[in-house]
Order: sequence, then C-alpha cells, then structure tokens
Amino acid sequence: GADGSTATASSSSSFQQQAKIGLATYATGIVYGLQPDALFVVIPALALPTKLAAVAYCSMFVIGTVAAMGGYTLAIGTTSAALTKERPWLQAHLSTIASGVAIVVGALILLSGMGVPVPFL
Repeated sequence: GADGSTATASSSSSFQQQAKIGLATYATGIVYGLQPDALFVVIPALALPTKLAAVAYCSMFVIGTVAAMGGYTLAIGTTSAALTKERPWLQAHLSTIASGVAIVVGALILLSGMGVPVPFL
C-alpha cells in the first residue's frame, strides 16, 4: 500500500528467490564434484612428495578451472549479447543451436574413434 509494505515484501521475496537459486547452483556444483571422474583430478596430488605440494596442485587446479570457466562464460555471454542486439530471434534459439553444435561435434568425435575418416580431427 501507501506505506511501502508491498515494495518491502516484494524485495524480500526476490531476495529469498535469489538465495534459493544460489543454493541450488552451489548444491549442483557439490554433486557434480562428487562424481567418480573427479578422482582423476585428485590422483596426481597423491603422488606428490609433500602435503604442501599436493595442496598447491589442488589449489592451482581449482583456480585455473574457475578462471577458464569464467573466461569461457564471459566470451559466450558477451558474444551472445552482441549477436542478439542485431538478431533478437537468436536469443530464443541460442540453446537449440548450441545443443545442435554439441551433438554434431560429439558425433564426429565418435565417428573418428570408430575409424571413419573425419576432416579436421
């Protein structure tokens, strides 16, 4: 109403929704981090001569991975924002296009692994 209680309730609800999204994102990262293939990342640390070297290895791996993912996200976000300014329809279809490209690349890699000659692989 006139006392601003509606705006306060709305901002509180928005904050709670953002907190849920943040928690869900964090939980997803934890679950994916517990996958058995993560052991291949940790195994080299077990072979290092000191605990300090192992901690340094794991720390640099985390920092490098986060930096690479952040850079990739920045590049994709900036590129898609620039493209959608000129072609607004692209935003609605960007996920579909990216999925199609991923499927084609995956199929080419599988064909290459089966001995089929594939250009550029």
